[in-house]
Amino acid sequence: MDMLATAPFPREIRLENTNACNARCVICPREKQTRSIGVIAPELVEQIVDEAKSRTITKFTVQGFGEPLLDKNFCGHLRHIKRELGCPTFSVSNGSLITPELAEELVACGLDKIKISFYGIDKKEYESVHRGLTYERTVEGVTNLIRAKRAARSKMVIRLQYIGRLWRFLPFVLQWAGKAAVGYSTLHNYGGGRRYQKLRRQGGKCPIVSEPILQVLWDGRVAACCYDFDGLMILGDLRHQTIAGIWHGEAYRRLRRAQATGDFAEWPLCRNCDRRLRPLIKLNPRVIGDSAPAPEPTQPLAVFPVHEFGDRCPAGAACSKPVGCR
Repeated sequence: MDMLATAPFPREIRLENTNACNARCVICPREKQTRSIGVIAPELVEQIVDEAKSRTITKFTVQGFGEPLLDKNFCGHLRHIKRELGCPTFSVSNGSLITPELAEELVACGLDKIKISFYGIDKKEYESVHRGLTYERTVEGVTNLIRAKRAARSKMVIRLQYIGRLWRFLPFVLQWAGKAAVGYSTLHNYGGGRRYQKLRRQGGKCPIVSEPILQVLWDGRVAACCYDFDGLMILGDLRHQTIAGIWHGEAYRRLRRAQATGDFAEWPLCRNCDRRLRPLIKLNPRVIGDSAPAPEPTQPLAVFPVHEFGDRCPAGAACSKPVGCR
């Protein structure tokens, strides 16, 4: 059945504010990303929020295939979204950029929940996976946020999402017990970007496409889902179309039809996606040490075509155009 019959407008909006990242985690296929790196324009955020104001939005996520806190306008976007829509807000971060000052902003800006991805219970394990980051700095960032939340008596949920080996989850829980919420996640294949989970030969409908979720890339293009990290399956462009126009458009209809018929000839990422062909048992493989080769990024960490990060530029002191950052 066409989802338009029950969902005339997306109920959840996932907005990628940047696809830049200050890390090169081996579990994330950043070396396979070929699309341009940039930051969403505030005008585009306002456009999306304006169209959504008359609708019922149950969740608004600000994060995509990148580190959202690199965007100096992150808190401004959250304030605008919360003020205009009043819906629950969510983001995912690696936590390494959270200074005491930024922590206070995050607590006050209208962010309801933040999930911080964490692989490892010690420096060696963490830094072998989250390459480019340091264990001490990330722990400090998380601690800054916890302190700011307590000082403000905020109800914001801070969730540390452990994505390591299952048998090491209990020590991780004990490390953070009483400080923050803790969860466990298995690794996924990113639509073919990685091969952590074995696929079943037959599967059901995609739980992402089957739900009324809109995935917007930083440049305004609408992708099929968050696993499409390189923007290969584009359904529309909000620089030239409305949300409703894309949601009711022919491309979305074809994608929904493929989910119903199982014919994914037009949708290569869906064809072998572990969210649709879910394995019966999902376990995290070992990805540290020799089993985690360092990926070669297609775009060097120190060079970005769009310099809009200000003092949060992921290149840091190595930035080739520090004066050009705004």
